[in-house]
Amino acid sequence: MKKFSAILILILFYNLSLMALGTLDSTKKPEPLANIEFKFPEYSQETLKNGLKLFYIEDKEQPTVSFSFMLQGGSLVDGEKAGLASIVAELLTKGTGKLTSRDIAEKIDGIGASLTASAGADVITISGYCLKKHLDTLLSLASQVLLNPAFPEDDFEKLIPRMIANLKQEKSTPGTLARNLARKIIYGDKHPYGIKPTEESLKEIVLSDVQNYYKTYFKPNSATVAVSGDLSKKDSKELIEKYFGKWQKGDVPKIKVPEPNSEPQGVYFISRPSSVQSTVIVATKAVPMTSGEYDVLELASSIIGSPFAGRLFRTLRETYSYTYSPFGRLSSNKYANIFACGAEVRNSVTDSSIKVINEQLTDLVSNPPVEDELYRVKNSEGGTYLMSFENPAFVLGLIQAADFYGISIERVKDYYENLMSYSNYQVRDIARKYMNPQNEYIFVVGSPEVKDKLEQFGKVFDYNMDLEPLTGEKGKFEDIGMNASELFGKFISALGGKENLDKIQTIIDSSKIKFEVMGRTIDGSGLQIQKAPNKKYMKFDLVFQKQEMWCDGTDAWSSAQGKAVKQEGKNQEDLVSDAVIFKDTKFIELGYKCDVLGKQKNYIMMKVVSPKLQESVLYFDPSTYLLMKVESTEDTPQGPVPSTIEYLDYISIEGVKFPKTLKSTNPMFSMTLENHYTINQPVEDIFFTPNK
Repeated sequence: MKKFSAILILILFYNLSLMALGTLDSTKKPEPLANIEFKFPEYSQETLKNGLKLFYIEDKEQPTVSFSFMLQGGSLVDGEKAGLASIVAELLTKGTGKLTSRDIAEKIDGIGASLTASAGADVITISGYCLKKHLDTLLSLASQVLLNPAFPEDDFEKLIPRMIANLKQEKSTPGTLARNLARKIIYGDKHPYGIKPTEESLKEIVLSDVQNYYKTYFKPNSATVAVSGDLSKKDSKELIEKYFGKWQKGDVPKIKVPEPNSEPQGVYFISRPSSVQSTVIVATKAVPMTSGEYDVLELASSIIGSPFAGRLFRTLRETYSYTYSPFGRLSSNKYANIFACGAEVRNSVTDSSIKVINEQLTDLVSNPPVEDELYRVKNSEGGTYLMSFENPAFVLGLIQAADFYGISIERVKDYYENLMSYSNYQVRDIARKYMNPQNEYIFVVGSPEVKDKLEQFGKVFDYNMDLEPLTGEKGKFEDIGMNASELFGKFISALGGKENLDKIQTIIDSSKIKFEVMGRTIDGSGLQIQKAPNKKYMKFDLVFQKQEMWCDGTDAWSSAQGKAVKQEGKNQEDLVSDAVIFKDTKFIELGYKCDVLGKQKNYIMMKVVSPKLQESVLYFDPSTYLLMKVESTEDTPQGPVPSTIEYLDYISIEGVKFPKTLKSTNPMFSMTLENHYTINQPVEDIFFTPNK
């Protein structure tokens, strides 16, 4: 504190001295510093004999070198194997002809370097970074990864379940759901940019697909490499030729990309019960990166969505306090793009937020932004751009991307000058063309209660969390001519009939459990005992966690750290309700609102809403009328998450059918139970209360 005070005294003394000398006038605003002319850095470009393009910038600030390879393809060429490019990229560093994944990881860690591969919409990228003295080692590893990947089968087998687990995790992220739905609707569900991996598409991919992708698209004449760092131009070229000169060039298929085939304009809604806020996205179609209109459209999008300087920040956040972090941005694909803006907002202001967004868009397409606003956004975007030039890798990335996307280098070099020269009328005109609310699509992921408020913005199309339509032309249900009571009657008959179900007073279900989380499988066991009408004991033993639950028909308990805790409120009500024997046949008598939706995609679907307004969808087999699946939303400490229970391999015991296999899935994990049932064995009531 004393040292800090001394510094303040020195500063004050210095300023007073300047004022005394007449060199500082505290009443006058300082003049801005003179503008420094921006000059695009010098770079060099070479092409190797095999067609590999090399871009290079020397930077002796630090004794480090970075490089980045770009290969055309990405998920754009996945075709019906959605997710294939991501698998290829993920497996590149998992082994070569001579090295295992562990060998590669140990060598990289041993020199404090990085070597990564990733797949985007249009491209696969392999990047590396290291100290100059370790560059030979890292380039040797990179050449083996690029020229001789092994694609180990064991790593492939582990990767698929992990990617499926990631897909399930996305269902608990409303923003991801909304963005994926926006791409599907605006680009079209058959367009490469609109297709996303599914559990089914990932399971259909085999190792030979990965190998064929590599053989088809990994050619030097379809690739570029950018190198920057403490390295001369001569050394850079010699090293790239040394390690990648033997890479054999070859023919690469011409990529044909169809025009987007959008769905009708309207409001696209995903119901997420128990959500306390809505994800809102307002989006329009935009131009490809190759378009001469792209840069000015990007500026217009920043007028709406720039952090701190944008209109949504000043309205949704500062004026109305609807959200903390609104956004507005233009995507950056080669062949087609989307302008999107929006925010995460409270349920009660979902419609109000959309109105505010549309007000700002309408104003921008009607009136040029005032000079002060345009100046502020230009300075924000331009300043960030110029500051990035301190990193030569950023400059090379611009040059390399321009070559890949077919953008002239003059456009890249003149970007800052053009940005600062765009007029407010140019911004208005481009917004009118590509950001007009008359051409917008609205996407909302949120609680069912907000849906009615959305009808004022257009026709509402319902989608589920698998991005499948529930309404509209593609989401039509076939009428089965049956109400809920009649469908439950069919279900009860399929199980064995009401008379046989009523004869069953106790069910003891012992099970073997496979618990899967992030690609790992853990074995366990389970026991469930039920006694009519609504008593239940349940125990799971998963080695790392043991859990018990008791319900005596009135009260309920669950174990926490080995101690039984009596449940209260909603938890108690839910556990007592779930203890009802054959509950899935008794929803109507338990006070649930049940509506038959109809037949769709080989299922008869019924929506049920509990007295506590919790929604579930039941899926029945249309030929047997057995219940095959239940989808619902569970409340967790992390918020509401989607949950699916599948009922498989029905077996008959004493005239009643039971599912031998149950599979419970949510974004965090999946659990498969192989069940063994014992029917009508006497069970004492002591089983349904914890030991006191």
